[in-house]
Amino acid sequence: MGIKFEFFRFFKLNYYSFYTKKEKIYTFIHTITAYSLVGLTVYLGYSFFNMWNEAVHYSYKHYVRKEKQRKELYEKIRNARDSGLIPHSEKKIEKSQKNTKKSQKNLEKLERL
Repeated sequence: MGIKFEFFRFFKLNYYSFYTKKEKIYTFIHTITAYSLVGLTVYLGYSFFNMWNEAVHYSYKHYVRKEKQRKELYEKIRNARDSGLIPHSEKKIEKSQKNTKKSQKNLEKLERL
């Protein structure tokens, strides 16, 4: 038989049964911890992917909204220039002047021949 000691008057436990119950508890805690860590890893992976996907979607929506506003602004500027409310841009005027100068030079060269 083994050495016995009393926790309470009606509850007697020997060291071997105490050791086996302790090991079962440790095994249970170890199993729960392992499953919890695996579950946590899966959850964090899903959370990271979901957050990344939302960030990409938000950036795309921002890009689309910006391009739409830019297109509307260019359309308003084009309409204002066509109606004469604002002058054409200087770059466009300079380019057209350069093109006319080049075409005039080319015409002069052709006339000389």
